[in-house]
Amino acid sequence: IPKENFTAMTRLDQNRAQSQLAAKIGVPVKDVKNVIIW
Repeated sequence: IPKENFTAMTRLDQNRAQSQLAAKIGVPVKDVKNVIIW
């Protein structure tokens, strides 16, 4: 994976995590904060 793509792929994972958490607890994605992925 080119190093230029690393941040974009990480951001995709973070967006996915926030979306899944928001859907699970029934809140808008904008209300899900301080999500950290490894």
